[in-house]
Amino acid sequence: MVSGVLTVAVPSLPPPRMLSRWILIVWWGVAALSSAGHLVFFNLFDSHDVFTWWGPIFAQFTICTAWALVTPLAFRIARGLGDDVRPARVARVIAWGLLLSAAMSTSRALLHGFEHRAGVVCSASFTQIADYMTLDLPLFAAVLAAGLARRYLLQREAQQARAAAIEVQLAESRLHALQMQLNPHFLFNTLNTISALVESDPAATRTVVARLSELLRRTLDVAQQPEVRLAEELQFIRGYLEIMTHRFSDRLTTSFAIEDGLDDALVPVFVLQPLVENAIEHGIGRIRGPGALELRIERCGDRLHITVRDNGPGLDPTARAGIGLSNTAARLAQLYPGRSALRLADDRGRGAVAVVELPYRTLDEEAGA
Repeated sequence: MVSGVLTVAVPSLPPPRMLSRWILIVWWGVAALSSAGHLVFFNLFDSHDVFTWWGPIFAQFTICTAWALVTPLAFRIARGLGDDVRPARVARVIAWGLLLSAAMSTSRALLHGFEHRAGVVCSASFTQIADYMTLDLPLFAAVLAAGLARRYLLQREAQQARAAAIEVQLAESRLHALQMQLNPHFLFNTLNTISALVESDPAATRTVVARLSELLRRTLDVAQQPEVRLAEELQFIRGYLEIMTHRFSDRLTTSFAIEDGLDDALVPVFVLQPLVENAIEHGIGRIRGPGALELRIERCGDRLHITVRDNGPGLDPTARAGIGLSNTAARLAQLYPGRSALRLADDRGRGAVAVVELPYRTLDEEAGA
């Protein structure tokens, strides 16, 4: 089991200043449209009295600016309503709506003179306030609905972010579990090699134990990394092949054909060891004569090709894939869904060949992405 803290990305909320700016822009847009409609409707452009056309504009922009100041409060009221709609919360929202709408309607009534009395602020009558309430109450309801819609969208973004984070963690857990299955498998086979050498060649046994210690230390160092540089993976596989050379003595010959400039290519950690181990165990280990193993890595466009070839008896059509190859295929599918492949085939009567294809990527490309 992989332990860790689940990190959830916070939805990309606009900064408070940016939100306030957008609210003000929207309300001033409403004021501009309302003023234009007011002026056109009353045909005031021909008047020589400056207040007959300036008054409505001032009144509309003042009221809409006030609504811009009220809107964040309405959004906060919408957040406070919560998912559990209780009568007390609904009553509180209604009370806020009546209070704010009454305040806005009173302001409209006081500014009525700017629209009809040449810029004179007049007293507000109850009848005027009541008339304006029929406009401001629905307007408050619309702003509250916008706040509820915004809250819903933010909640949905948060849920999607949590679901994505959980999916990533599950994928990492599955990948880590596959890697942990490889380590005991590799250790078991290496210990068998040591067991076979203990009595016959103590010096070789000490060398193998030292190499195994180095490999296990590196295994712990990269246990949490899904990918490593190709140069690191090659260093690991050379240490592993040194152990295998002691096991097979002069029967095992290895050759490397690595294209220049691929040291920084990213590959799955421990991707080479199962391929090499399969070639040794099911290829070279099943013949009596000298065994040859070739590792070839080359870049083909945006793809990286890894080929492991042996001179064993070829594939056994009745045999099932071992733990190492099965886990390698699963890890490739996990890391590069739909963009990787693992193929095993007979090498035209000269043994077997395993080919891995995966996207070519480097550390620099990942850092710049």
